[in-house]
Amino acid sequence: MDVTDYKFGPCERPGCKAPAIFRVKTEKVCKDHKGADVVFAPFLGQQEKFFQRRERVVFFGGAAGGAKSRSLWVKFGQQLAVEYARAQEARKRGIKFKSRAWGIYFRRTTPNFRQAFERCEEDFRALDPAAVPDRNTHTWTFPSCGNAVFQFAHMEHVSDRFKYKSVEATYIAFDELTEFDEVQYDYMDTRLRTTDPHLEPYLQTCSASNPDGQGLIWVRERFIEPVPPETVMRIETVLGDGRVVEYDQVFIPSKLTDNPILMESGTYEASLMNKRPEVREALLNGNWYISPGAFFGRIWDTSLHVVEDHDIPENAKIFRAADWGIMSPSSIGWFYEDADGGLTMFAHLRTVGLTVDRVADKMIAIESRYGLWDEEAQQSRLNMARNPLDAACFGGGQGLIGGRTIAKDFRDLGFRWKPSKKGPGSRVLNLAQMVKRMTTLIPDAFKGATEPTERMRPMLRFMKSCVSPIRTIPVIATADNNVDDVDTDGDDHDVDCCMYACAERTLDVGLRKREDDDDDDEIPSRSRTIDRMTLGTPVR
Repeated sequence: MDVTDYKFGPCERPGCKAPAIFRVKTEKVCKDHKGADVVFAPFLGQQEKFFQRRERVVFFGGAAGGAKSRSLWVKFGQQLAVEYARAQEARKRGIKFKSRAWGIYFRRTTPNFRQAFERCEEDFRALDPAAVPDRNTHTWTFPSCGNAVFQFAHMEHVSDRFKYKSVEATYIAFDELTEFDEVQYDYMDTRLRTTDPHLEPYLQTCSASNPDGQGLIWVRERFIEPVPPETVMRIETVLGDGRVVEYDQVFIPSKLTDNPILMESGTYEASLMNKRPEVREALLNGNWYISPGAFFGRIWDTSLHVVEDHDIPENAKIFRAADWGIMSPSSIGWFYEDADGGLTMFAHLRTVGLTVDRVADKMIAIESRYGLWDEEAQQSRLNMARNPLDAACFGGGQGLIGGRTIAKDFRDLGFRWKPSKKGPGSRVLNLAQMVKRMTTLIPDAFKGATEPTERMRPMLRFMKSCVSPIRTIPVIATADNNVDDVDTDGDDHDVDCCMYACAERTLDVGLRKREDDDDDDEIPSRSRTIDRMTLGTPVR
């Protein structure tokens, strides 16, 4: 290979023509010239960029194997370097110095952070040969740096965040951020603080993750989508006294190709290439719009399941379905059923923290837009339809029979519902109906059909304006203990809404023959099943 083909050019040591892959001080060097005494040197490219960033919030995310986890604890060495210099100066002046630098590294569960605790020893002893581990508290203390501390910790449960209420951290690291809830991340970010002016410029919350896990959506929305990669996003906060405080965040993408050691071996790349398409796309290419282990990962196809907004066909049957929540999200979808029995969600409402009366106001606005609200009668024109609502809203089995229920509150505000189908095994059966609809195709009405209601389409699809279901359904994880169910600890509200709709309109085996078709044009007695997979892509 010619040196001009090297990604970062040749090694800068005299006479060496090998490709440079590391940064050692100011030099770009190859593997052989890294130096036996150098325990850690960043890879040129994305890992080096991560270490160069000084923004208050840095997210290093993408494909597996990009050397992200190790980067998180080694980055604390930047604060240790500051404290080492201060400790040396204090020693010269004959005064005591106690560092206030405190780093904390989080994994969701104990086994994972214990593994990290053991892996970091070589790096920490290189930073400070006198570094002392405490396996009871899972901390490292750095005597040469004024006894600065780095702690390994976990937050398995959301409420575990309160264990760190009194922490004053100068560096916070989240490894596999998509395993965490956003509330955990936000709470710990409030613990990033110091009264030491020397450390103030170095305060950072850094995190890393692959595109999988129950938190994929909030991580994607917070770090991946707002601005292009490696573009600084400035966040302004107006204080009570009128002052404006700014802080910056940046996303550094990572791919397996950023780790030349793993790429040279080829073994890890080969293992990823042999995985299922959705696993390969997420973990090898760092695709944030498909999730390995997603329940619908091998089913969802944006080109089929998402359609341009269009007019509701004449004589289509219209109904709505809903999964209710107050502090958890409510998901309400409006569907039309076409002549072939296909369902299209044409409107959607997602709310959090709203009571029935406030949700009803938003529903009235939506139904008025489509002529579905009777202003004179102050009620929905869909009240005679079969509109399934989470059965728990009807009070059965909760000692509420005869009292107030969510369903009765809606009824009094002009919206009638029926209980969703629930019973032993109903969840799996209802999900099966949803899967069946998503994998069953209605053929083109005629050759060359282009209209959304005439061209080939799945039996369940979503107009582009239904943003939330398009966002959440493709990435909802499979339940750990049941491959036929979704992870109910994840964001399953839009799935439940659609599941109730599909269960209420169960799919027949055959397709209705169109009246305008010639007898010679045979329509299949069974709808065609999707037998391929197109990876999910963002809908803009």
